[in-house]
Amino acid sequence: MKQTYVIGVDFGTDSSRALLVDTSNGEVLGSAVSPFKRWKEGKYCDPKLSPVQTTSS
Repeated sequence: MKQTYVIGVDFGTDSSRALLVDTSNGEVLGSAVSPFKRWKEGKYCDPKLSPVQTTSS
């Protein structure tokens, strides 16, 4: 029987995450997390400096 796998990737606010899953039984075979450098160093974006402005209704 041919084995198949799924890779899931999530790019979040402060990190990216990946997961490898065996589709035959749902077993997680591997996972990893990598923080974004600027968030890890505390270099957050200041919304007041953003060129994109939002208005509330």
